Amino acid sequence: MSTRTKKSTKPKYVRNDENGNRIYRGPRGGLFYYRPGTRKVYLKRPKAATYRKRRAAQPSTGWAQRAPQRGRERNRIKQECGNKCFLLPDELAFPVCPVCPPNKPCACEYDCRGILAAKVRSNQWKTKNPKYARIARRAQQLGNRQKCKWAK
Repeated sequence: MSTRTKKSTKPKYVRNDENGNRIYRGPRGGLFYYRPGTRKVYLKRPKAATYRKRRAAQPSTGWAQRAPQRGRERNRIKQECGNKCFLLPDELAFPVCPVCPPNKPCACEYDCRGILAAKVRSNQWKTKNPKYARIARRAQQLGNRQKCKWAK
């Protein structure tokens, strides 16, 4: 059986100050000493914990909630608005108009977030099938015509 020695809870001291206090360095760079019988006294405050910065919102943010789902929603858009709301209308794929509100007529207006989402997705798939490269070009042209902020 091996015997373990108990590790000291105090960190190793860095130096002594002019009053004879042992100065310690904490895990985040703070300098402190122990006041007898009380608590730590900081000479230099530790740095705040670092957090990851939040990523900036993309121009297509929010399209997932507004996009028409396959089936009933896309069929209704195709029936009310025609082919203009899809970049691949035969397959009801790449919708560029938002979902129609229930019990109200469809607006049949383009959404820049949907156009960008269609462009990004078709660019991802263009190596599998050349028709997706054409869809990406059409999405870019549509974004330019609609004067979307992301289109240049």
